[in-house]
Amino acid sequence: MPLGINMGLKKNRLAVLIIILVIGILSLFVNDFVIGKTAVQSMRTSDSSPMKPVHISYQQGYNSEYLKYAFSPDGSPLDLQIIENNANNSRFGYNSIAVDAITNKPHVIYIDELSGNLKYAKYVGINGNCGFDSNGNLIGNWQCGLLEDPFYPVNVNVPPSIDIQYSYIPDTLHAIYMSSLLVYPYTSRLIYAEYVANGGNCGPNGYTWRCRTVDENIGSISLATNYLTGKAHISYHKGGGSPDGSMNYASYVGFYNGNCGYLSSWQCDVIENGVEMSSIGVGNSVNEVPQISYNKFNSTNGYHNELKYAKYVGGGGNCGPSGNPQVLRWQCDVIDDFNGGMSSLSVEDNGRPHISYLDDQNMDLKYARYVGSGGNCGPSGDWQCDVIDKKGNVGTFSSINVIDGIAHISYFDTTNLRLKLARYVGSGGNCGPQNEWSCQFVDDPGFFGQSSTG
Repeated sequence: MPLGINMGLKKNRLAVLIIILVIGILSLFVNDFVIGKTAVQSMRTSDSSPMKPVHISYQQGYNSEYLKYAFSPDGSPLDLQIIENNANNSRFGYNSIAVDAITNKPHVIYIDELSGNLKYAKYVGINGNCGFDSNGNLIGNWQCGLLEDPFYPVNVNVPPSIDIQYSYIPDTLHAIYMSSLLVYPYTSRLIYAEYVANGGNCGPNGYTWRCRTVDENIGSISLATNYLTGKAHISYHKGGGSPDGSMNYASYVGFYNGNCGYLSSWQCDVIENGVEMSSIGVGNSVNEVPQISYNKFNSTNGYHNELKYAKYVGGGGNCGPSGNPQVLRWQCDVIDDFNGGMSSLSVEDNGRPHISYLDDQNMDLKYARYVGSGGNCGPSGDWQCDVIDKKGNVGTFSSINVIDGIAHISYFDTTNLRLKLARYVGSGGNCGPQNEWSCQFVDDPGFFGQSSTG
């Protein structure tokens, strides 16, 4: 089953089955089809305008035959580009985008499902080996190549989760992916890849990336990198499905200082049990504080998912590893106690969290933000939860990015089988409370799958 279609609601199971059946018919191959995870990233500008530059990578076509890219510098109509097509008998799956905050150029990692490869593309403008017009002619404005560690390849039969972030210091790209050994014991591994230019063990152009194992027996994964320190933080699912699996957190601590990964260079801890999907953020201050949004299945008072939020507090919390002395180092709270599927988290530089998620009772896109007091959700009314889009079945596989308090969310419209983008505009929009948001389709009609927005 595609990642994330575990609504946990008896009343919606028939609707979910119908959605899967329709999409399966359109894609011809139900077992090989991935609906897609969206991810959004916007860029800071020198003014206070809500119209921030937005970058989106996405897979399009009934057989996932196109990997595409859309860009808008200021809220104007999106410029659409084809990064790769199926000229080489390719079918594109999960993808994720990062944008160089200095040059404003995008970087994309993605799965070629037919070849079984994890690939990397960067925008180069000219003299590249990919980037095509609508007639299939090479433009060459992108450069594409393989990324994965040859010893730990992506297994496309196990839906992977991948992410990429650009880091100011040091000047590197970071990525994570899930690899499954194709022979016994079929172990799934969390692989962390760092761009090193030369001297690595994976990636295009002669080992330009360094790929190393962080943990094993893992599921869905999420990556956040602090722009100022370059430190990577990972949340991931480990073990079986809910309620058997756990939400874990990994951070790089240096050789022989941790309990997992290459040369024990990572610290891996269980934050809470019974969790399958999560999204992590840290903000970009020097004193980075990891925060995680996640969905936890609750079987009391009817079957449903809760939206929960965890924050590292160092001590005096209610979840996470106790350490020595025995103090709980994380605080885990319920934000929305009856609607909480497929969440995505963005943390501003000041540490303020924002979450997009699916109202899996009504199949609407919702948005939660920390307000401190006077809100309508969270432990003490310290969060505000609002419906952003409720036109049809919308909100699956959302991803959020917030810059200077301005939120952008990409998400899937199951009713129209299209990718959508929601932006906070303050007033004069067409969706959200008091029409404070603008919701728009990203591309022309035609099936849209996996996407990532930056």
